[in-house]
Amino acid sequence: MTTDENSPKEDEKKEELPPNLYKYRSFSSPYITDILDGIAKDEIYFSCPTEFNDPCEGTIIINDKISNRGKYSFLLYSLSANNDIISMWSHYSNSHKGFCIEYNNMKNSHDDFDMQKVSYKTDVPQIHTNNIFANQKLSVLDKEEKLKLEYEKFIKAYYTKSTDWEYENEWRLRYYPIYGHINIFIYCIFYDTFSTQPEKTAEAINNMLKEYVDSDEVVKNDEKYIELRSYFLTSLNSSETIKDNETLHENVLNLLSYLYNKQNNKRNFELKDCGLTITAIYLGLEVENNSIEDLEKVIKLLEIADQKNLKVYQMPKTSTAIDIDEFIKKLQNKIDSLEEDKKLVELERKNKETLEKMKKNLQF
Repeated sequence: MTTDENSPKEDEKKEELPPNLYKYRSFSSPYITDILDGIAKDEIYFSCPTEFNDPCEGTIIINDKISNRGKYSFLLYSLSANNDIISMWSHYSNSHKGFCIEYNNMKNSHDDFDMQKVSYKTDVPQIHTNNIFANQKLSVLDKEEKLKLEYEKFIKAYYTKSTDWEYENEWRLRYYPIYGHINIFIYCIFYDTFSTQPEKTAEAINNMLKEYVDSDEVVKNDEKYIELRSYFLTSLNSSETIKDNETLHENVLNLLSYLYNKQNNKRNFELKDCGLTITAIYLGLEVENNSIEDLEKVIKLLEIADQKNLKVYQMPKTSTAIDIDEFIKKLQNKIDSLEEDKKLVELERKNKETLEKMKKNLQF
C-alpha cells in the first residue's frame, strides 16, 4: 500500500465506450418493483458507494492516512461490458433465475454525467496535499495547479477497484454536478488540515468555491447556498473568527453539508440525460424455475418489454428473440401447475393432521 498507482503519468488512456452495456438484475431483489417501474419509465437509480457490496469501495489514502470519507461522495450506476459472465449471472441474477438489461450508449445529453471503465489495481489510491500547503516556495497559482492534479487522482479513485473484481469488466456511470464533486473533494482533503492550518485551509476552500461552484447555474441563485456562503465569507474575513477555529470550521461544514445533500437528494434520472437507452432484455437460463411470486414478476417484465417494443432473449443468447406472448403463456401454465402442487401439498398436510388427531382420539 505504499505505491501510488494513480499518479497522472501512469494513468491509462480513456478506453473507447462499448456500443452496449449491461445491468444484471434479480427478480428476488427487495427493490424489484422499483426496478421494473424504472424500466417502464426509462429511468435508473444511482447508488452511493456506501451501498456497494465491497466494504473497501471508496477507501483512499489521504496524506498517509486511510480515509473512508470518499464513500459518501458520488452517485454511481454500475454496468458490465458483457452479458454472458457466468459468475455475474450467479451473483447478481439469483443463479441464472434473473435477467440482464441491455443499454445502448449514446452521447451524454447532460454534462453532469460521465462514463468510464473501471481500473483494477492492487493498491489503494493515494492523495497528498500536506506537502503542497507546507511548501512556502510555491506560488498561489502553483499550489492551485498541484491541487488540481490531486483532484484528478481523487476522481480516478472512483473508477478504481481491487483486482478481485476484474472479471466483472465494469463501466461506471457517475453523476457529478460540479457543486457536488468539488464539494466532497474539499471535505475529504481539507478535513484533516483544518485543525493545524485553519486559515490557509479556509482560504483554499474559498478559492475552489469561487472557481468551480459560485457560478454554477444550479447554485448561484440558490438562496440557501447564498446565505451559507455569506456566513463562511464573513467568518473567513473576520480576524476574531479566525481565532475561533470552531466557528470557522462549523460554517465550512454547514456549507459543504448543504451542497452534499443537494446533490444526493435526487437518485432517479431519465435515461436520455444519462446518454443511455434500453435495447433488449436477456432472461436467465433458469428463469422458469423461480417461485410463483417471482414468476409473476417475470411476466410483468415481459409485459413492459412488449409495450416498449423491446426484444427479449433467453440465455445462452441466440439470434432469435423469444415470442413474448408464447413465453408468458408458458410461465402462466408453470404458475398454475405450481399453484396446483401447492394445493395438493396443503391438502396432504391437512389430511395428515386429521389422521394424527384421529389416532390420538382412538388411543384415548
